[in-house]
Amino acid sequence: MEIWDSFLQSLKRILKVKRKPSSRRKKKPVAKRKVASAPKKAARGPLSKKSIKPSRRIPENKSSKRLVPKAALKEAGAVTHFFPKIRVVVVKVGPSPIKTGDTILIKGKATEFRQRVDSLQVESRDVKTAKRGEVVGLKVRKEAKEGDKIFIFSGK
Repeated sequence: MEIWDSFLQSLKRILKVKRKPSSRRKKKPVAKRKVASAPKKAARGPLSKKSIKPSRRIPENKSSKRLVPKAALKEAGAVTHFFPKIRVVVVKVGPSPIKTGDTILIKGKATEFRQRVDSLQVESRDVKTAKRGEVVGLKVRKEAKEGDKIFIFSGK
């Protein structure tokens, strides 16, 4: 083995063979993230209480973003499931019946839109009205989420 190693070393000297540069890329140094320190606890005592800022009030003359007045709505049910590809919601009908042609408002934490009821289906069959307690499929134009409320718009 020693003879072999010495032979290779002598060949390298004669031919002046240099190592090929490695094909690996050099990694760039990653900047360290600063760790946020925990908030300091306030000193306890009667003088250490910070003044409480009043909550910001909306001026009464500005109207809210509500689409329709609350008096014009009747609760009609709630969304139990949403199928995003076909944009269909499953609705459990509440106190007011839903009819094709009604204008409904679908309202939730992140959704609020108004549309006309074009089709209602029960067990893949078209129906014209859905009564209290029935579970129906309703085609919608926008995304709705489970738990969103459905209201019938009773104004024109």
